[in-house]
Amino acid sequence: MTRLERRIAHYNDPAYDSLRTRAGRRRVVVEGVLLAIAVTAITVLFTALLQGYLNLGLSIPASIGIWWLWVYRLRLSTRGLTDLPPEVLDERQRTARARAFERSYRVLVVGFLLLPFLAIVDGLIGLEPIVYFVAGLIGILVALATPPLVLALTEPGEELATDDGASLHGAR
Repeated sequence: MTRLERRIAHYNDPAYDSLRTRAGRRRVVVEGVLLAIAVTAITVLFTALLQGYLNLGLSIPASIGIWWLWVYRLRLSTRGLTDLPPEVLDERQRTARARAFERSYRVLVVGFLLLPFLAIVDGLIGLEPIVYFVAGLIGILVALATPPLVLALTEPGEELATDDGASLHGAR
C-alpha cells in the first residue's frame, strides 16, 4: 500500500464519520475558536505573571501544537480534500476544493490589507518587535488553516449511516 493510499484510507475511516456531518464540522470549527481564545487568555495571563520571554518560549510551541491538532480534525472532517492530489478527486470534489481555495485567498487578502493598519498603529504608539513576530506567526497559521476551515463551513455535511444502511435523518 502506497503512502497516498494510506492517507486516503485514513481520511475515509468510518471512525471519523461523526466529524463529517454539518453539525460535526461546525463543532470542530467552534472547538478551534474556543481553543484559540483559551490559549490566548492563558498566554496573556502567564506572560503577566512571569513577566518574561520564558512563557513566550513555552506558549508558542504549545499553541502551534494545539493549532496543528485542530487543523488535523478539520482535514478529517473534510476527508482531506485540500491535501490530496487532484487526480484522486472526482469532479465535485475538485470543484469544492477550488471554491474553498478561492474563498481562502480572499480571506488572506483581507489579512494582508490589515498590515498597513498595523504599521500605522506602530507609527502612532510604537509597538514592540515581538508584536510583529506574533502577528506574522498568526498570519502563517491562519493561511495554512483557511482552506480546510472554508471547506468545513461551506460544504454540505454527510449523513451518518445506521446499521441497516438508512441514514439517521431518513429513519425519523
